[in-house]
Amino acid sequence: MAERIDLNAGWQFTWAEVAGGDRDKPEPKRPSEWLDAVVPGDVHIDLMQRGLLEDPFVGDNVDHAVWVERKEWWFKREFETPAAPAGKRAYLLFHGLDTYGTVWLNGKLLGRTDNMFLRYEFDATEALNESGTNELLVRLSPPRTGIEIDPDHAPLDWTGVRLFARKAQMSFGWDIAPRLLTVGISRPVELVLSETARITDVLVTHGDATAPEVEVHIDVEVEWLGDEPAKVSLSGRVHDAQWQAEAELTPGVNLISTSVTLREPPLWWPLGYGEQTLVDVEASLAVDGRELDAHRRRIGIRTLELVQ
Repeated sequence: MAERIDLNAGWQFTWAEVAGGDRDKPEPKRPSEWLDAVVPGDVHIDLMQRGLLEDPFVGDNVDHAVWVERKEWWFKREFETPAAPAGKRAYLLFHGLDTYGTVWLNGKLLGRTDNMFLRYEFDATEALNESGTNELLVRLSPPRTGIEIDPDHAPLDWTGVRLFARKAQMSFGWDIAPRLLTVGISRPVELVLSETARITDVLVTHGDATAPEVEVHIDVEVEWLGDEPAKVSLSGRVHDAQWQAEAELTPGVNLISTSVTLREPPLWWPLGYGEQTLVDVEASLAVDGRELDAHRRRIGIRTLELVQ
């Protein structure tokens, strides 16, 4: 059975000067003291909670917060190697890093990120200690050092570098908001241990939610870690509709698709128009009756339409 371990607690953060030279080294340059961090979160909030930053949405305080976007922000935490990891692949999942990140585990470089809207996954099998304590380290660099401008689109008089940053555009300043570049481990972090197979993603889409019968399409992404093809069984439900599927997996990532019909399901409505009802989505992966992995979450069923 795949094991998922929550790594959101126990983080600390600090800020440092932008270092030159070897960017692969996990060494902050002239760091401040290490402070407790909230993950998921944003460094502005952590700084405000410790009295190190005034509320940027009061008066002209935002002008005194510009220094935040000019620093490197470092995050670290320790965790123990789970019992009996031998023979399992280990993956570190960052569901959101804002934005230009570098990740190390036990001093070994795992990879980099440059898009706050993506989930990043790193194979940590070789870097994870066989037993004992592990140190996870993340550096978030200033956008000005991470953005790469496409020369075919230069010069840019109005938008500047923001066009080339996969980052919330309003944080660069908008007619409704001041410039305040967010930075932090913005979504959950987890360690996944998998022996032979795991569910890597489940996508649920549906037709017109206002119809008496709503057609729901389910795509399940499964990674098979074996060397030879294997037959597996998948099952699950969306709200009160059960589904089953059989598939033959090949080594690597496989996509299994199926569908169900929901009859007058509870809908998710915008505030003021009705309840924000969420329905359960479940998926289970098994081989010869033995469950290898399971996925559970909740979604809202709704139809959005642009009326012009």
